[in-house]
Amino acid sequence: MRLLGVLLVVTVLSACSFGAAPLPTATAVIGSTTISLPHGSYCWSSGGQATCADSADPEMLLQTGYLKPVTVPAGALVKVTFSSEPSAVENTLRWAAGGTVFGAASSGASFALPSQPGRYVYVITGKWQEGDVGFFLPVDVTR
Repeated sequence: MRLLGVLLVVTVLSACSFGAAPLPTATAVIGSTTISLPHGSYCWSSGGQATCADSADPEMLLQTGYLKPVTVPAGALVKVTFSSEPSAVENTLRWAAGGTVFGAASSGASFALPSQPGRYVYVITGKWQEGDVGFFLPVDVTR
């Protein structure tokens, strides 16, 4: 009887993690440059397990070297793709040189960068059935 109980527990636990969806990844294409986007904050629930992680603010991540800005031309078009298709995408300018913090968001995986030169950090958030995942896009915009 005890062996049956152990087998039942093992079966239930393995069923909970069977088919767990991994945390998605994202890339951005700007002109001919493809950039792997680092994860930001997220909440993800899959295979019977839920995980949430908060990210530090963009300025701190730039200072530590976690975010490495890519030099891009002013007004360039950004196209973000994901390893699995989200149900919705939101892009938000979170930080600009000088410490200016923005919060205005727009929807969609494509958007134009500012025409004003400077350093900017965007957060692109994808929404899936399993949760929301943010990705950082740090850029140095030049003329």
